Amino acid sequence: TEAADDARGRQVPAAEEGYEPAPGARSYAERQVLAALETAGIPLKGEAVEFSLTVMERGENGVQVAIHHTSGPGAKPRRGAARDRWELRRAELLMEFLEAGMYDVEMLTVGLAVKVPRPRGAETIVQLGERDYGHNFDAKFIERPVSFPQYPQITGWVMRLPWGERYMGPMWPWMHHRGTGENLGRHARDEHQAARILAQHYGLLEPVRVWS
Repeated sequence: TEAADDARGRQVPAAEEGYEPAPGARSYAERQVLAALETAGIPLKGEAVEFSLTVMERGENGVQVAIHHTSGPGAKPRRGAARDRWELRRAELLMEFLEAGMYDVEMLTVGLAVKVPRPRGAETIVQLGERDYGHNFDAKFIERPVSFPQYPQITGWVMRLPWGERYMGPMWPWMHHRGTGENLGRHARDEHQAARILAQHYGLLEPVRVWS
């Protein structure tokens, strides 16, 4: 039923229970890779670490892990014992990611690329409220309140559309925070793309579903 679907849509996926979204957060895939490294006891960097690691997003549900040689020029030693140890570290990372259930792993020149499985049935809901045209239709923007039913702690956002008597351009939306004045998605082509950019800002799971 529709009511049951709504109830399921408001639930936080089990993989994200306890997650506190924060502005500029890492994506779900990046957090899972970092958790796997922490579980394996592999630090990203440190004074006693010969090879430091950089974790960054790489496409949908993808993560790149670059392995940097801290005591030599460039990321990857060219030859010799240091190169052998670099290759060994990459092989160790490969085994740890496979152990963590990340089976889609690709060897890269700089390290590894990993695809992190998305929890089954997981999605992020973005709720858009009624359009507000301002008093007597004189506002510069049309605004729609934005909320996340699964994450009520995310507040203060509105979706804006350009407006005004003389405005003749495209009606492309963006996200505006009333408290901080921050703007996101200024080049979004539609409401769904703007909502997805905002969800990514908080590291929330994809796909993103927009409720109006």
